[in-house]
Amino acid sequence: MTCYLDFDGTVVTFAYPEIGKPLDGVVEVINKLQNNGWLVVLNTYRANMNDDTLRNALAYLSFLPLRHPITTYTKRKVEPPSWDAYHAGILGSMYIDDIAKGIPLKDGAVDWKRLNEDLIKNGIYGKE
Repeated sequence: MTCYLDFDGTVVTFAYPEIGKPLDGVVEVINKLQNNGWLVVLNTYRANMNDDTLRNALAYLSFLPLRHPITTYTKRKVEPPSWDAYHAGILGSMYIDDIAKGIPLKDGAVDWKRLNEDLIKNGIYGKE
């Protein structure tokens, strides 16, 4: 099972090319996904750039208290499908991205509290 995770507007507030502020709940949800067997892969437009922004995002992620560090990333940003936690559980593939149609947002960024509730409701993991 693979979770493709965007960075700007998803893990942190949008501040490209800088690193924004961390969003509330992101570490908890990533840890729950990892605890339930999901491989988390960074899927960001920063991979498309020929500068240090991808390296900076990976370095930032390495400082988060995650169960497993996120070191894998897509070579080019893959456009996310519409958000659908139910089918993500069936297919074993999900995209958590602020541009995914239907993903819960708060102030223009992923709302990790509502996303967590959606993942629990659709059986991706329990309340833990």
